[in-house]
Amino acid sequence: MPRVTVPIEHQEVLDRLAEHGIKPERYIEIKRIVSFDIPHGLLLFAQRFGRRSIKQVMAEVARWRKFLGSDALLTDDEKHAIARMLQGAEQVVCQALMDASLLNIGPWVITAEALPTTHDKDGKPIYVPMGLRIATTNRTTGERHSVDIAGAELNDPTKRLGAWKRAFEQLGIWDLIEKGRVYPHVMRGGVPRSWPTFTKVVIPRLYDYLRPHYQRRGHYSEKRDEMKAPKAQFQRELLEVMLLILRHEHPGTFEEMTINHIKADVQHHFERRPSRGTKTSK
Repeated sequence: MPRVTVPIEHQEVLDRLAEHGIKPERYIEIKRIVSFDIPHGLLLFAQRFGRRSIKQVMAEVARWRKFLGSDALLTDDEKHAIARMLQGAEQVVCQALMDASLLNIGPWVITAEALPTTHDKDGKPIYVPMGLRIATTNRTTGERHSVDIAGAELNDPTKRLGAWKRAFEQLGIWDLIEKGRVYPHVMRGGVPRSWPTFTKVVIPRLYDYLRPHYQRRGHYSEKRDEMKAPKAQFQRELLEVMLLILRHEHPGTFEEMTINHIKADVQHHFERRPSRGTKTSK
C-alpha cells in the first residue's frame, strides 16, 4: 500500500491532536467546524453587497426586473444577461437566508431541518429534491413555530426567494430579517481574523470541541465548565493547537494572530454564555 503523505504543518496538527486522544480520522469533525460550517452565504452576501440590508437588495432586484419588463432599448441577449445577473443576486440572498440561523434574529433562535420528498419501498427517506422545515424558538418564553418549504420550490431558482420570504412571513420574523444588516454580523472593518464569523462562531466552537481532550487529570468539572471561566484557566497547549488549525485551514488569514487573540475570543465566548443558575455566597 503506498504511503500517504500530508503537508508538514498538517502533520504537526495531527500529531499534537493524537497526543490528546483525537485520532487523525476525526480531523474531519474539526474541519467541519473551522471550514465547512462557517456561514458562507452570509459572508458572500456581505462581500458582494456590503452594508446593505436584505430588504434593500431585494428592492433593487425588483426595480431592475420592472425596468426589464418595460425597456425597449436593450436587445433580447442583453436582457437575458441582466436577468441571469439578477437571478444570481437572488441566489446570494437565498443563501444568506439559509445561514440566518447563525444570527439569532431578535429574541428568536432559527433552526432548519431537511425534509424528504418521498420514501422508497423500504421506507428509507429520499431527499431529492430536498425540502426544508424552518423552526423558530423564543429564547425567553420558549414559544415555538415551524413552517415547511417544499423541495420543488426550494430547488426552483424562480420560486426559491419567494418561498423563503413566505416562510419567514408565516413565522412572523420577516420584518426583523429584511431590515437587519448582514455585514456587522459576519464581517467588519479590519483584518478578516477579527470578523465575527471567526471570533463568535468558529473559534468558540473549536474551543468547545477540543476542551474536553485538554483537561488535566482530576481537573475537569462539568459544573464549573458551564460557569464563566477565569482567564488563568485556559491552557496554552490548547490555544497553540487551535492557532495551528486556523492557520492551516485558512492560509494567510491568521498569520498575525497570536494565542492571546484566541484567548480573548474564548474569554468573550464564556462571558456571553449564560450560567446555569449558579449562586455566589455573600
